Amino acid sequence: MGSLSMRFRSVPRLIALLTTAAVVTVPALVAPTVEAAPGAKFTVSPGAGNFGKVTLTASETKTFTVKNTSQMQLVFQVDQVDGAINFGQNLPTTGDGHCMVDTGGDPHFWGVAPGGTCDFEIEYAPHQGPDWQVTYAHKGSFTITAFEAALTDVYVHGPASGALVAKTLKVSGKGVTPKVKINPATVNFGTVHTNGAAVYGTMVTNKSDIPLEVRPTNYAGHEPFEFIFPNGELYDGLCRATDGGTGELYMTILPGESCEVRVLAQGPTGGNHTDQLQLLVGRSDLDDSGYHSGWSGHVQSLVYVKVKVHGSGHPG
Repeated sequence: MGSLSMRFRSVPRLIALLTTAAVVTVPALVAPTVEAAPGAKFTVSPGAGNFGKVTLTASETKTFTVKNTSQMQLVFQVDQVDGAINFGQNLPTTGDGHCMVDTGGDPHFWGVAPGGTCDFEIEYAPHQGPDWQVTYAHKGSFTITAFEAALTDVYVHGPASGALVAKTLKVSGKGVTPKVKINPATVNFGTVHTNGAAVYGTMVTNKSDIPLEVRPTNYAGHEPFEFIFPNGELYDGLCRATDGGTGELYMTILPGESCEVRVLAQGPTGGNHTDQLQLLVGRSDLDDSGYHSGWSGHVQSLVYVKVKVHGSGHPG
């Protein structure tokens, strides 16, 4: 997944030439009127793009190939119709083989002889919606329009006609929240004296494909339970912990790695107590040394550690 030279433009308009010769540029924001032209033909492969599941804030790129199947020279233009917040497109700024390009301006123009091809890319970078969900279904579409083209030597100058034929390319994907595993999922303190305390740990494993920041949170009303934050040095190494100067513990967990979260049960009143404590999970920005340097975006998911204890006035 490399970075794209042009990402998420509000009015994406990319033009590629499928052949040769000279011309007139189409006004940037005017929707083309398609003319009847039986001789203008092209294919787009694949005919649709399903990106599958992609972790929120990560991205996936697919390549689509436009082939000039007619005997005439064509320019093609890619316009994004909808889905701009999650999908973006890019055309390479250099030509190879059959795909000739003029890099002197924006948009760029591609020239290919009849029977030749040009590629363009669509990137899916799912964003989280305003509501808390595990999966977000996203859809988008692009219109690919062909014009008669002209090419002077190796330089492309744009379309030489109105729109001749158009196709719609539909894309879809599912943005999913980062996965973490809590083991054990329930911390059972057993019996704790009403004047006593106990500490247990549970492991948090990053099952996702992006670095995660996990932040244990303590809120009023969850007594006798709370997360405890020992000196960050105790978490050095895989957990890359810091308190960020706030007194709160931030743990950066790389894909496949684990960190221990510690829970305290202190002075439980008599009887059984059950609750759950909340972990905030989001993508982590890392500095050059691989340590946490800040959140890269909003909290993406909430994870809970279940806890229970039996308070007793007698030693357990």
